[in-house]
Amino acid sequence: MTDQLKKDLRTILEVSAYLLTCFSMWFINDIPYVSYLFLLVWIGLIFYLINERIQYRRGKRADIIWLPTQNDNSSMMGYVSAGVLLLAFSLIGDFAFGIKTMYAILGFVTGLVAILIGIINTPAGWIRLDQNLLSAFNFDYQEKFDQKKIDIRQIKEIVLRNDTISFINIYREHKKTTLLNLDPSSAEQLREFFSKNLPKEVIYINEVQ
Repeated sequence: MTDQLKKDLRTILEVSAYLLTCFSMWFINDIPYVSYLFLLVWIGLIFYLINERIQYRRGKRADIIWLPTQNDNSSMMGYVSAGVLLLAFSLIGDFAFGIKTMYAILGFVTGLVAILIGIINTPAGWIRLDQNLLSAFNFDYQEKFDQKKIDIRQIKEIVLRNDTISFINIYREHKKTTLLNLDPSSAEQLREFFSKNLPKEVIYINEVQ
């Protein structure tokens, strides 16, 4: 399973969790056990996402760096929209359908947390190291060499641009990650990340403006 496929599956699971939570809040009186299950899945997902962000911000994930992308605003709006829906369903369920106050409060709090996650959401782009192998967000799978990962011992040159990062190996083969939205600050963070983890011989070309 490729890293991009894993990311797509994670997005599908997150969206499904939002929809199932809305469903569970709406029908919690009719099918309570199923609703409880959906709520538990949603709560577990929330804690997982928050923990991921905390671990990264505390520097516990030295093997990965998150990068701004052109789709970050859509991701943020997805969380915020889901949170607003939960708030609305909770209020409607409480005042119009008379669900138990505890459930309404749970949905209301969950909606607020979803909005908070959207506001503090980490960027969608990433570069990850696994021993000597590098994988990245949205790799161009049409390139000639290894479609999934790059051996960092073969990287000769890295070119940073606002929307792409190009990796050139010792055989002059190119591979790039696209749809990024880099600025000078994120480019400097990338350079520091590469300097700590890649061979010193690697050449960096920074064209980010």
